[in-house]
Amino acid sequence: MFSRSLTTSRFPFLALIALGSLLAACGVSTEQHNAVLDELQATQESLADCQGSNSSLEQRVAFYETANSECEAQLADLRSHFAATSTESQRRDAIYDQLVGRLQDMIDAGQLEVRVEDGRIVLVLPNDVLFESGSAELGDAGRATLTNVAAALSSLTDQRFQVEGHTDNVPISNDRFASNWELSTARAVSVVNLLIEQGVAPENLSAAGFGEFSPHSPNDTDENRAQNRRIKIVLLPDLGNLPEMRTNGS
Repeated sequence: MFSRSLTTSRFPFLALIALGSLLAACGVSTEQHNAVLDELQATQESLADCQGSNSSLEQRVAFYETANSECEAQLADLRSHFAATSTESQRRDAIYDQLVGRLQDMIDAGQLEVRVEDGRIVLVLPNDVLFESGSAELGDAGRATLTNVAAALSSLTDQRFQVEGHTDNVPISNDRFASNWELSTARAVSVVNLLIEQGVAPENLSAAGFGEFSPHSPNDTDENRAQNRRIKIVLLPDLGNLPEMRTNGS
């Protein structure tokens, strides 16, 4: 570059000396001589300032080019994530329609409900359909209900399910269960065992007890407490199919 060639050589300094000698030899006055020297000095300083500005601009360009590359990479990740999420959403909708179609008679009879919570398909079964009060043993009606549910779930061979037990906030008082934690967990395990008996792959199942600490409704009326006593079968999303998002360390 022109600015670099000027500053990397000794031309400006030597030029000043040579020009000063030439002017003195030609009989140029001291004032004229000094004026020329001052002009040359100002030109040299201006060139140095231009070089400094040029270097600063080059650094800023390099910074913005790097930032732009990072933004493009993040945008590509977001597009990939959106595409995968859309695919998972379409898969969820297809499964929802399939389950509702197969379980419509039970839904109409009030034996279960199929809904979407936080982006996940959930089958909700009232405890009154499955268990006696304070018990984790499935009755005949509960076994029949879960047998029909298992037939629908077993066809989803690549789907994982979490069975959740929930109670109201009335303390349990019997010799078998010390709290609603134990009762809700035991009920979830009973449902898991029945689903396995009916052909649902055990590696696709898990059990969890929430006690009274994840209520559907306030525990302020008998009707609301009845809604809180429930079994939920949650269809877990396949997070392995979603691309990993970049983090600050990647």
